[in-house]
Formats: sequence, structure tokens, C-alpha cells
Amino acid sequence: MTDVNRLWQHKPTTSPGQATITIDAALRAPYTVSPRILGKFCEHLGANIYHGMEAQILHNCTFGKWRFSIGDNHRDGGVREETDRAWVERRIAAHAERLGWPDPQRVIDAYFSGGAYGWFEVGHGVRTDVRLSPDAGPFGDRAQRVEVLQASPDAPRGIGVWTYLPLHRTRIYSFRIVARAVEPCDLDLTLTQAGIGESTAGASVSLTTDWQTLTGTVSFPADAPAEALYEATLTSTTPAHFVVDRLLLYPNDAIDGADPDIVHRLREAHLPLLRWPGGNFVSGYHWRDGVGAVDARPTLPNPAWEGLEFNLFGTDEFIAFCRAVDCEPMVCVNAGSGTPYEAAAWVEYCNGGSETPMGQLRAQNGHPEPYDVRIWEIGNEIYGHWQVGWTTPGGNVD
Repeated sequence: MTDVNRLWQHKPTTSPGQATITIDAALRAPYTVSPRILGKFCEHLGANIYHGMEAQILHNCTFGKWRFSIGDNHRDGGVREETDRAWVERRIAAHAERLGWPDPQRVIDAYFSGGAYGWFEVGHGVRTDVRLSPDAGPFGDRAQRVEVLQASPDAPRGIGVWTYLPLHRTRIYSFRIVARAVEPCDLDLTLTQAGIGESTAGASVSLTTDWQTLTGTVSFPADAPAEALYEATLTSTTPAHFVVDRLLLYPNDAIDGADPDIVHRLREAHLPLLRWPGGNFVSGYHWRDGVGAVDARPTLPNPAWEGLEFNLFGTDEFIAFCRAVDCEPMVCVNAGSGTPYEAAAWVEYCNGGSETPMGQLRAQNGHPEPYDVRIWEIGNEIYGHWQVGWTTPGGNVD
């Protein structure tokens, strides 16, 4: 009997109802099993990418128009949006329970008063002090207009959001604010333990009438509790009128914008392969939305799931994540609303030389060398897991 035939044997037993399994660990098959069958899948769904792999901390950091799902998607895919107030209130209450927000009504009231979902007026209960309304950002997306009608050093007014912070790892955080003012004004970015009322960390910024990108850091003292809920606020101590397009907060130990806990965990697990960006999501994802200057990328409704796609984590960020983990990237192209031309352009963006149109675009985005992505997939689960054989500058793709 050959070793191959000995790998799997059945022997009759004289004891019905009982079976014995014997494993010979010294016997090996002549076949090589690819480690890639143990790869992972990631998708822009829930907290997989945002508040997961991607390290930005604040909820709805681009102040986009949230899309609440009715829970029953269209037959041809995609979210059926619900705008009925009673339903939206129930969805917000459910989110608040899961996220540990202490006062969902505060978020509900702000949302139906012109606030971006997740944010609320600072000075709750004094609506005559703060007025919220939607506006347009520098690239046409929804931005948040904030009118502080009354304020003082003892009673700053503005907007806020609840958040948790990875203080178990780091006490220093970098912020980026894109904003303008109707009249020049000074604002305070503060982070305070929810319910305590005393500022734990903060920084001041000055706005002009032009759109500005303001950056800086905030530092937490050693005694700031790591497991507490925090309130991040952007406020004024005097009457002010400003529009904020985005407010992003990153821990200073982020790895090219990625969460270091997840990077280290996957690296320690020797992850061989990571598939991205979906999932149902990819059937409505257009890769050009996720490359280029991050602040110019559009915030869009998630094409497959409730919520938004912020486009903070696109092709370049995915490749950087895979390199940090030391795993093979697998890119899944849009076979839903996409086209063969769009897919081919994506392959060229990843693998073309800088003399090609898409390779030149990649180089302009700060990545002159081809990524040499060798494994591509057409579509999602409903299409099957197909690997395609495009020829690229790096050779044939298996």
C-alpha cells in the first residue's frame, strides 16, 4: 500500500455505534498545501475597517449625512434607507446602547435639529445658545455649520461627540480639523471624561474666513483613566459662527493610519493573505473615490450597509496595512456597478509603471514604485472566488 493510500483508511469495527480515529502525525502527503487558504477577509462593514483596522477615533468624523437602514435591502443589492423619525430614533437608541453613549436623546435631538449623526450641542438643554445646520465643505460634501449664539469662559458652547480612547497604549493624539469661520474666531478642542466636566486634554485653534487645515496634538495626563468614556468637543467661549468639514483624531502610535493593536495581532498570527474591500461592499465601491488627497476624498453612503464610507482607507492605505502585517494583498474588483475598464485601471494603478496613466497617478499620490498585487478577484461571493490572469509589469498573475 502506498503512503498516499494510507493517508485515509476505513477499517470495519466489531462494536456498532463506536468508532476509533487514529492519526499518524509522521505520515505526510506528497502535496503542498498553500498557506493562503488560511487568509482573512475584510470589508467596509460595521467596525471592521473604521474603528477597527483604521485608527481614526471619532464617530462620523467627516460630518456626513448618515443613512439608516430599514433592515431589508433591495432585491438587487444595496441599503433601503429609512427616514421615518420613530424608526431612526430606535436605530440611534440601539447604536447608543452598543457604543455606551450615556444619553441617546441628546444625539437624537441634535440629529433632528440639523446636526451630523453622532454629534450633539455642547450646552444641552440650552438650544437658544447653539444652532446647528448642514452646509457644504470645500469639496462639496456635507459639512457642519455651528452658530454659537451665547457663550462665556464659564459656559463654552459648540459641538461634541462621545468616544473611547486607546489610553492603554498611548497618551498623545494627533488631530486634523478642516474648517472656516464666518468671522475669525478661536475654538477649543477638548477631551473630557464624560460626566466629570473638567478638561483632561485640549488645544486651541484659530479660524479665518478661508478654509483651513489645522493640525496639532493633545496629551493626556498619566492619571486619565484608560477605560472611561470621553467627550470630544469643539467649542467657543464667545459668540461664533463656523463651519467644520472634518475633525479627525489619531493615536500617535498609529502605523500609517492603521490601528497598531490589529497590525501586531495579525503579524503575530503570521497572516498569509488579506482580501479587500469586500464583501457585498465591493459591488458598489469605486476605487478612485479612495485615492488621492485624503481630505478631498468624498464621504458617500455605504453602498451595501447602513452608515457612511469615509474613504479614509483606500488602495494605498490597504497596501500599507498589508506591508505592515507582512501579508499578501488580495484585491476584489467591483463586478456589480463597476466596469471592465474600471477594473483594468485599478490593476494598472497597483502594478503599472510610472509611465502608464494610472501608474503616474499612483506616483503623484506618493507611491512611485508599483505595488505588484499578484492576486485579484472578480466580484463577491455570488460570483465565486475567481483568480484572474492579467499580465502585469511584475509578471503573470495566478
